[in-house]
Amino acid sequence: MSATSRPLFKSAPDGAPAPQYYNPATDAYEPLQGSSGASNVRPMGADAKGKATISLSNIAVGLGTVPTGATQAYITTESADIRFWVDGSTPTTSQGHLVLAGEQIILDSAGQLSNFKAITVSGTATLQVTYS
Repeated sequence: MSATSRPLFKSAPDGAPAPQYYNPATDAYEPLQGSSGASNVRPMGADAKGKATISLSNIAVGLGTVPTGATQAYITTESADIRFWVDGSTPTTSQGHLVLAGEQIILDSAGQLSNFKAITVSGTATLQVTYS
């Protein structure tokens, strides 16, 4: 079955859909387990090796100094939409993978960490980065 043919999960007293996601393993919509409608984020993998806060604007930048031994990064975007590439190319306001404010990026190799470059679509954004 596909997500478009499954009924939405409803738990609100008025019958409105609750915050949810489609789980293809169970072929059903399931409620988010976080608070205030946000998803419950549980970073997995190795222990954290460092963190950074990066300010973005209309000039593409990379991650800067990556902690020694780090091979992964969990990145959340704040304040504005961004675009990025992980092949060393320079993104523009109209080219690159689009990430909306509030969404996450997971980089899972040393090459991606060193080649990551991002830029805002407009305005300024903040990236919160945890390395492992």
